[in-house]
Amino acid sequence: MLAGIDAEGFGILLEDLVLFLANPQFRSVALTEPKKYIPSFFFRDAALLVKELRPADVESSGKVGIRPQLVDWETKQLVMDFMVVADGPSLHVLNPISPAFTSSMDLAQGIVANHFKK
Repeated sequence: MLAGIDAEGFGILLEDLVLFLANPQFRSVALTEPKKYIPSFFFRDAALLVKELRPADVESSGKVGIRPQLVDWETKQLVMDFMVVADGPSLHVLNPISPAFTSSMDLAQGIVANHFKK
């Protein structure tokens, strides 16, 4: 069961445990997010977003995603917005909310306008 877990994995678990115990916001997310992988909870949440939804409308998929969540380790708080960080010739969009958001042309144009001024 623990095959493939190295010392870094245990360090990550320890940091997450500290956040879980010290930060009510992190604890709330950690307790509510896993429910979204249970079909009945997923369906209930999805049904709130549309006028009409039947269980037959939802199809299983082998593709899954991991929602990133940035943590400010100095304050031990979840970062609730995206961040744009320049590092030499690279520009990084951290904490993207969704693929649709990060592929937004409006967002891209705003980043270019703010970070690549001529």
